[in-house]
Amino acid sequence: MSMQERLSKLRALMTECCVDGYVIPSEDSHQSEYPLKPDCRREFISNFTGSSGIALVTKEKAYLWTDGRYFLQAAAQLDGALWTLCKQGTPDCPKFSEIVDGEVKRLGFDPFVVSRRWVEEMKGKLQKAQLRPIHGGSFGKSGDCEYEACLQDICIGQLNLVDKVWGESRPAYPAGPIVAMTESGESTDSKLHKVRKAMEEKHADLLVLAKLSQLAWLANVRGTDVEFSRIFLAYGVVTKSDFTIYVKNAEAKDRVPLAYMQQNGVKIVDYDAMISDFVETILKLEAPNVWVDSDVNLGVYYVAEEAVRTVKGSVQVEQSPVDLLKAVKNQVEIAGMQHAHFQDGLALTLWLAWVETLSPEEVAAYNEVSAARVLEEFRRLQPSFVALSFPTISGVNSNGAIIHYRAEEESCSKLDPAGMLLVDSGAHYVGGTTDVTRTVHLGKPSDLQKELYTRVLMGHLDLAAAVFPQNTYGCQLDPLARRHLWKIGFDYLHGTGHGVGHSMEVHEAPPNISKVCPPSFRDVPFQPGMVVSNEPGAYVDGQFGIRIESLIYCRTVAGPFRFNNVDYLGFDELTLAPYCKKLIKKELLSPDQVKQINAYHKRVLQAFMPFFDPHAVKTLIPESAGKNFTPKLFEEWLRETCSPL
Repeated sequence: MSMQERLSKLRALMTECCVDGYVIPSEDSHQSEYPLKPDCRREFISNFTGSSGIALVTKEKAYLWTDGRYFLQAAAQLDGALWTLCKQGTPDCPKFSEIVDGEVKRLGFDPFVVSRRWVEEMKGKLQKAQLRPIHGGSFGKSGDCEYEACLQDICIGQLNLVDKVWGESRPAYPAGPIVAMTESGESTDSKLHKVRKAMEEKHADLLVLAKLSQLAWLANVRGTDVEFSRIFLAYGVVTKSDFTIYVKNAEAKDRVPLAYMQQNGVKIVDYDAMISDFVETILKLEAPNVWVDSDVNLGVYYVAEEAVRTVKGSVQVEQSPVDLLKAVKNQVEIAGMQHAHFQDGLALTLWLAWVETLSPEEVAAYNEVSAARVLEEFRRLQPSFVALSFPTISGVNSNGAIIHYRAEEESCSKLDPAGMLLVDSGAHYVGGTTDVTRTVHLGKPSDLQKELYTRVLMGHLDLAAAVFPQNTYGCQLDPLARRHLWKIGFDYLHGTGHGVGHSMEVHEAPPNISKVCPPSFRDVPFQPGMVVSNEPGAYVDGQFGIRIESLIYCRTVAGPFRFNNVDYLGFDELTLAPYCKKLIKKELLSPDQVKQINAYHKRVLQAFMPFFDPHAVKTLIPESAGKNFTPKLFEEWLRETCSPL
């Protein structure tokens, strides 16, 4: 089907639904970071494959907004005769709301793929256009057209117009196995007790869960549905007595470990029955208070609102209690993360040794993609490796200055024997998830490169060594990572740290470390057991990028005093991988920072010394590393790299 045909069919459906504009966001019904293939609607209708963007189709035109990471990619993938690329952050970029108000009277959208928060934001921005959810239920009407049905008949995604255009060629939803997470450290029953206690405090009779990671954590299972994540497509409803998970393709063979989940008190129902079941549950209660997560899609919120109105109940919209509970890892989860980071650190350190000991001629034979592929192969040889936790960012020289750069085989850069290489990568293991960035120089670094690398490292070290009172927020810690850059008038335009899930998702919230605390994190100070990234950086446009990222976990710090009867907290390192010694400008470091680097490198060396034995390491080196990379070369490189400054 040509692009012209797709747009023509969509516009015909828009006319049937009495709307003259239609929004196609990047997100799915669960606001997932990595939507499944059948949920990549914006990609289907526009051909644009970037991770960030929103499409608007009107009667005559089609627009796509995206950010600077994807300007070149979008320009190449969009049909310029049919689509207008709107470059966010540039002076000439029209605002989404201005285009809608200028060209659209009724703006249609699928309420099950936009968040309630987005709709509220649009209501505040649009002056003329009216928002019209297109659905199969009785809540709201699309212009003069009515889609009347009783609430129980509403089906998620029933009237998504892009799906109708896509037709039978739309990919099927996966039905891969959901597996037990036996290394959770806490039973589902215990977790549910905590959730219900939070519900009781909020006087909630029913809690709706839409985030996929919430369900995987609460049920002590992991999935294979979503690329780069160990989660599965589902909704969940918790009442005072039941916990029901509505799983997509629940009846598929070997899909659900029914015995395990039923033993844990989890009721499994098919995904498509969620709305009818949800409504039926509400209607059985007397004046119920329904707790809806703040990130839930508008469709589920509307259904809840309509149902409780029938029985004179109420809906409260707040962050789910599950988010904070799963952010605080228990001792078993921390041990699993430590074991995962040992394996991941060994794989990454072997790769660092490999890439830094290549000859100039060998370096030139690799590009950003092929070098990242070798790193993935090192990881796959670790015994409890499951999958990558996100697409590897591998950036040579100026590409390293593009914060979320994505190398493509046909257009990526070759490694530079005299240049820099930034690699941000990670993986899921049976017991934990990793996310790590190391920046190396394959030749002789300039003074500016050494200056910036060292100041980034100084901030990285200061944050890792921080000791602070309980009830401290991430935004209060953020200056520790930036202050050495601030001294020379430099900074970076991304957050310093994000939470990381336990063998589930690489980005988790809370916690968060950044200049500004977003609303969902505002009232969440650091607590012992939280895992967060520590990733300051420095980027010189058109030249090079530097980022140093490790994962750290929060713990209680015992001191000689306990002022005002308050506990003090600090961090322990999870990541094990050496820094780039040739980029360190020692004269900038304080004596304590020198000790800190030396202690860390000593720890790395001691951890991996057993793998100097050829018999211990030979099965952990992939064939793609070549015959020149030997255990002896690894030993020599690591001893030198980890020798004291």
